[in-house]
Formats: sequence, structure tokens, C-alpha cells
Amino acid sequence: MIGKKAKDHNTSRAGVNVETCIKLLSDLKKRSSPGYSHASEIAMIYASLGDTDQAMNWLEKGYEERFNPGVLLRPGFDPLRSDLRFQNLVHRIGLPG
Repeated sequence: MIGKKAKDHNTSRAGVNVETCIKLLSDLKKRSSPGYSHASEIAMIYASLGDTDQAMNWLEKGYEERFNPGVLLRPGFDPLRSDLRFQNLVHRIGLPG
């Protein structure tokens, strides 16, 4: 579910058009393969849309696929930093919290 605020204003938290985000999500999911799912990119889009649950689901998928943990330092994940699931993931990876 896309964040209500983003839907109401037709822009994401990052100021990007929601329709553009949805198209990008669809494209990234189509281009995903069993070994590489674009999980961190997909998670960041969901975070910008205010959909924390989907963002965390995709980050967990990326973790399982052994993604580059440095992606969690990107500003695009700032909206998730207060989420306990994000903090737990950062701790499991061994990044400074």
C-alpha cells in the first residue's frame, strides 16, 4: 500500500511523481532474477512512497541475497531509520547505528 500522503498529493516523500515510482517499481521487478532482485532500489522507492512495510520486506530480501550493506547509509533510507526493523537489520549487518 502506498503511503496515503503520497497518494493524496500524487508525489512521493522525495518529491517524485507517484505514477513514475510505480512504473519504476514494475520495471525493476520485471528485470529481477533469482540471483539479483534490485531489492535495495525497490526498497528505496517504497520508502520514498511512505510504504515502510514493503520497504522493509525488500530490504530483508536484499539481506538474504547478500546485498551491499553500504546501501543502508543512503539518504533515501532516512525515513526508515526510526523503524525498529531497520535498526535490527543495521545491527545484524554490523553497521554503526
